[in-house]
Amino acid sequence: MSNSRIPDSIPAFNSYINSTDTYLQAIDPVTLINNGTRLTLTGAESGQWNLKRVFWRDTLYPKYADENQRTKTVVKDVSLFMKDFRTFANPLLDKMASCGFATTADESALKFVVFKDTTPTPKGKINDVPYVQITPLGLGEVKMRVRTSEDATRASRHPLSDGIEYKYLIVPESAGTSKPSAPPSSGTPGSPSTPAATSMVMPEDCTNTVISKKALSTIALGSTASGKRLLLYARWVNLSKPANNGPWTQLMQTIVL
Repeated sequence: MSNSRIPDSIPAFNSYINSTDTYLQAIDPVTLINNGTRLTLTGAESGQWNLKRVFWRDTLYPKYADENQRTKTVVKDVSLFMKDFRTFANPLLDKMASCGFATTADESALKFVVFKDTTPTPKGKINDVPYVQITPLGLGEVKMRVRTSEDATRASRHPLSDGIEYKYLIVPESAGTSKPSAPPSSGTPGSPSTPAATSMVMPEDCTNTVISKKALSTIALGSTASGKRLLLYARWVNLSKPANNGPWTQLMQTIVL
């Protein structure tokens, strides 16, 4: 793909890196997840985009914009940063453009051309839950295998879905599946405090979201997740009409290696 999506001029590049990071971090009003996740970026990929934007905005570009600080070294650093950012961002732009979830609004904001999916997605209501197998791989990664009830022996995606959505939490191994549902009550003066009630972690409690178009995929949870407990829900999703999303699975869990 051409580098023309990412501007060559410094003022235009400044606008691009700031506006695209803001867009990727913004919450999509339809799916209620951030645009980067909706477009299948991992948390690490979105995080790197944000870190590069922050360094450019707060450290490098102010030196270039100030004539008193704009040395030859600064100009060279700006040029190298822009070159490195293109190397980093272009594969991610290709990934988002071809993910099957991109819209004309995404095209405008991120300056790519959507790779059209020639297979229309049916819009019927999904009533089934996916069958999910979680396999810890080590190094903070887990392999996800999903199938429909009709496919007993092979991984598959529901024909009415655009993909599979995972919502998950990483908790200490000893934490189990319960969460505090209310803070302890102080009770009346002189009486013992009332302990917090507990309830099972629900999908809305899970702060991490991954959407995959593939029935076989890998989720990189990060090395810090090793030895901890993964709590996860999954459902089939129709991103063009979320009202037709399928129901969530029961809570699943595994220990991350």
